[in-house]
Amino acid sequence: MSTRPASSSPTASPGPAVPARGGHPLLPAPREHVAVFGHRGARGDVCESTVEGFLHAARVGALGVELDVLLTADDAAIVWHDPVLADDKCTTDLPGLVGRAVLDCTLGELMHLDIGSRTQAAFPHQRAVPGARPHTLAEVLAVLRDQAPDLVVIVEVKSDPRGAAAPDRRRRLVEATLRDVDAAGARDRVVMHSFDWSVLPLVADLAPDLPRSALALPGETFLAGSDWLVSGVYEDHDGDLVDAARAVGAHYVCPRHRARRRAQALDEGIPGRAAADLTAYDVVDADFVRRAHAAGLGVVPWTVDDPADLRHLAHCGVDAVVCDHPGDAVRLLADI
Repeated sequence: MSTRPASSSPTASPGPAVPARGGHPLLPAPREHVAVFGHRGARGDVCESTVEGFLHAARVGALGVELDVLLTADDAAIVWHDPVLADDKCTTDLPGLVGRAVLDCTLGELMHLDIGSRTQAAFPHQRAVPGARPHTLAEVLAVLRDQAPDLVVIVEVKSDPRGAAAPDRRRRLVEATLRDVDAAGARDRVVMHSFDWSVLPLVADLAPDLPRSALALPGETFLAGSDWLVSGVYEDHDGDLVDAARAVGAHYVCPRHRARRRAQALDEGIPGRAAADLTAYDVVDADFVRRAHAAGLGVVPWTVDDPADLRHLAHCGVDAVVCDHPGDAVRLLADI
């Protein structure tokens, strides 16, 4: 394990024997251990969304990486997470570029960014990659094809469903993403993934062979009346995440592994309650995994780095986890 301070979370109980995993697209059975995916490459170890970060995840034994794609003003699929270019992650020689929305920038303008020189205080061991520029999805997939050909890539389509222009933006981003997947010959190693569940039937229509993954933030994106869901799916399935994900044609259900539930007093409308009154609960437990597997869905919670959480989820039988420190997770899970 790394030299980072140990978590203060209590150690999870050993639990029952870990069930067999796999049998879903790109997670073949049998597999003895939970698969590990590096989050935005390996953002706890290397600046996020850099090619070096993706290759680092491969070197430390991750089965794959998760990355994000955003649409540019000229309809390119750029590998980056934040819709607005933030000065704590980017530097540039082009005045006025930082602070703009990616959707308002051309690909040529974005090539003036350095995304590897500024490390994040939240990740004190994060390594800089000075001079790293952003890449299109096709470029990243081509590098991985040549240097890490077995790496599976979860591509998060960063589609915001809010606003009248959303359907057009969504389709343009999905089409740009699929063009890049095909340009790199990567259909056999990509999973399409989104919080915007309207992306999933669109991908099913345009590229039915690609596995699809339903991202969810219970209580934030996954809730009644949410813009992020296909209309009516929450209500039609009584708020059951497994049933709803199956209904939209997902192969994987990918919730944040822990969420927050409103305290009872807040539910009753007592004024003056703050966000601190929200109580944490585990979204993914053994019953959740059992029901998902019975429905034919793989379970891939995120972002999981605490050793106690990793042990707990492994004993629940999840198929994979998305981690900021994939090397640490690979070593820990190898012993479970």
